[in-house]
Amino acid sequence: MTTTDGSRPDGTPGTGARPAGTAVAGHGRPARSATRRRAAGRQDPESGAVAVEFALVLLPLVLILFGIIDFGRVYDQQLGLTAAAREGVRTMAVQNSTAAARSAARAAAPQLSPALTDAQIQISPATCSIGTTVRVTVTYPLSSVSGFFTGLFAGRNLTGTGVMRCGG
Repeated sequence: MTTTDGSRPDGTPGTGARPAGTAVAGHGRPARSATRRRAAGRQDPESGAVAVEFALVLLPLVLILFGIIDFGRVYDQQLGLTAAAREGVRTMAVQNSTAAARSAARAAAPQLSPALTDAQIQISPATCSIGTTVRVTVTYPLSSVSGFFTGLFAGRNLTGTGVMRCGG
């Protein structure tokens, strides 16, 4: 044990001499650090500002994140519709069968959920004679996966179209 001037009670010099007026832990009043003083009394006035700034920055970041997710999903659906229309028109041009063309179009877009229906696949003309052109148009309702853009997507459709000359 040392005294406040750093010497031991027997008069020999001690280690870790402290300046006068500095208390030793456990003897007198302990010295408080700045963080302990803040925790014991007032909070930092900027802690509330940090929370508000975080909330203001978080909302746009979340909207951007879900926008990217929805855009990626819509882009994937558009690619699927284009592939479905291409396969449908190829089958119609070669086989001259609307049932086979609709089946090929549905099979070409497995990533669409819910799956394509016959009502979403239009084939014009219904028969394919050599030298004429056939057109297959596939429509699919646009939907938001995140739910943030449901109002923006409401009532809109994606469309994929394929055109080919009949007879190969």
